[in-house]
Amino acid sequence: MARSSKKLSLRALLASLGAVGLILVLVAGAVTYFSVERVSRETEEVAQVYEPAATASNTLTLATSDMERGISLYSLSGDEELLLPYVSGERQSEIAIEKMRQLLPTDPLVSPLIAAVSASRAAWLTDVAEPVIAETRDANQRKARQILTSEASLANYEQFVTDGKRVNNQIEAELIAAFDELSSLTSRLALLQGIGIMVLLVAVLMAWLLLHRRVLEPLDELRMQMRAVARDRELQTRITPSGPGEIQAVGRDAEQMRRQLVDEIENAVRADEEARRATESLDRNAPVVAAIMHELGSRTDALPEKVEVYGEIHAAETVLAGDFWDCVSMPGGRTAVVIVDVAGHGDVIGVAATRMKHLLAVALASGRSPASALEIAARRLSDENEPTATAAIIAVDPGTQTVEWANAGHHPPFLLQSTGAVTRLERTGPLLSWMGGPWGVKSTDLHAGDRLILFSDGLVESHDQAGEELGSDGLLRLWRQAESSYSTLPALVRGLLTLGRERAVDWARDDVTLVALSLQDSSPE
Repeated sequence: MARSSKKLSLRALLASLGAVGLILVLVAGAVTYFSVERVSRETEEVAQVYEPAATASNTLTLATSDMERGISLYSLSGDEELLLPYVSGERQSEIAIEKMRQLLPTDPLVSPLIAAVSASRAAWLTDVAEPVIAETRDANQRKARQILTSEASLANYEQFVTDGKRVNNQIEAELIAAFDELSSLTSRLALLQGIGIMVLLVAVLMAWLLLHRRVLEPLDELRMQMRAVARDRELQTRITPSGPGEIQAVGRDAEQMRRQLVDEIENAVRADEEARRATESLDRNAPVVAAIMHELGSRTDALPEKVEVYGEIHAAETVLAGDFWDCVSMPGGRTAVVIVDVAGHGDVIGVAATRMKHLLAVALASGRSPASALEIAARRLSDENEPTATAAIIAVDPGTQTVEWANAGHHPPFLLQSTGAVTRLERTGPLLSWMGGPWGVKSTDLHAGDRLILFSDGLVESHDQAGEELGSDGLLRLWRQAESSYSTLPALVRGLLTLGRERAVDWARDDVTLVALSLQDSSPE
């Protein structure tokens, strides 16, 4: 297998890079998502659990101090207002313990401590605070102070304070641990993002290097080769593409174009050489060529009074024309108009066209129908080496104001009626060749003021700068344009040919023949 076939195509390369990039993006996205999710959970836990629990723990510590201070002052003075810190502290401590229990219901370290502080609080309230308040209200302050300062009461209070500190310390420790975990996760997330960016940059760099090596370098090489062919005229240097299959395909197309250019240039050189030789041949045989061209471009007979015919032939550049037209007088006052396009150019074709013109003229002058005249001409084309031709013969009868025609593969002539209607004299049989016909004959009316237009393919197949053919419809448009400026038949023919020449970029490519016929008004003045 060739080396180039083992390489990834450009589509496969781009698909591979896209797949790798997608995988990297998905992996990075997944890692980032889970990391951010974990950071979010930790942040939520700190904000909604540990910080409120730490606040509740601090509240419990303050409430404990308020309770002890309030109960002491009240036992000394018996003033109910001094008992308010105790009342507030009792309520705040109960709320704080319940808050911690709700926030950390399953925490294995904190839950037992919450239960312990709750129990020690209840014991202190039952064994110390409530008896002291009761004795004070009974005006037995001495007994109240003894209860409050007893060793058992002091031990109860100390246990209450100690359990509160344990809860507070454990919650603070877990809060610090949560902050540390959050900080660690944040650092790892930042590290992952940095690694992701680095991996992305490395992937982009690798993709660029790969594209540069596999795509841009082959494209630059192909561009330099094509520029050398276009700028330096190194048309014989082959274009050898490399790289992915798509770039090689472009290179093969460029190589095919180079070969076509070489072939076209060689053909143009040969055509120029042939044209030069043809010009030299025409120059050497100028009298003979002039006689043949005059013969092909002039009519055989004079015109009757009721018929006006005018035609011109513009031969292709540097060659002898294969087109001819003729006007032949027929028995019965009829007139035949003939247009023929013999395939090819040059001396041989010119002689063959001249021979065919005389053959058709003799047949028509003897009274043969247009179809019969074509059959006689076809019999003289003895074998397949004889040139082929297209032909149209139109027999005009001014007396009956009718025409009959036979068309051997020629572009249909136009019958332009004075009313503005257009009739195409369609083909009635194959082109003239050694294979023969048959050819039919058709007829139609031709009134005074009507005009017949006969033309060769060199006119309707000419191209403008946009590459558009003139065509039959374009020919009609040029005729109508010429009618706006000219009135006589010769002026109309010459005007139309001028318009066609101005439009075409390949006017000298083929013979151009245009013939027009008009039936004159035969009514007495």
